[in-house]
Amino acid sequence: MLDITADLFDDDALIIENNQAHKVSLCNQEGEPYLTVSFDALLFGLWSPAKKNAPFVCIEPWYGRCDRETFTGDISEREWGIALAAGESFYAEYTITV
Repeated sequence: MLDITADLFDDDALIIENNQAHKVSLCNQEGEPYLTVSFDALLFGLWSPAKKNAPFVCIEPWYGRCDRETFTGDISEREWGIALAAGESFYAEYTITV
């Protein structure tokens, strides 16, 4: 459980990596889910516009991500990249339950 506070996302999105979860729910005060996102991604982001007091939170399964600020390597060395050979395809899905 993570309390969503007005300043939780002031420094940026929360990025949860390494296959830690495949389901994220928003819950009411009693801890009962009212919205659930289920996915097969190895990482996901939680965010809301920084310092805007926005009335929403985004739950995004990620199948890749931007570089870390300290990354100096070649694009082929990026974390969480998905590389496909010619003719291959990539399939992913997520489900939103209300």
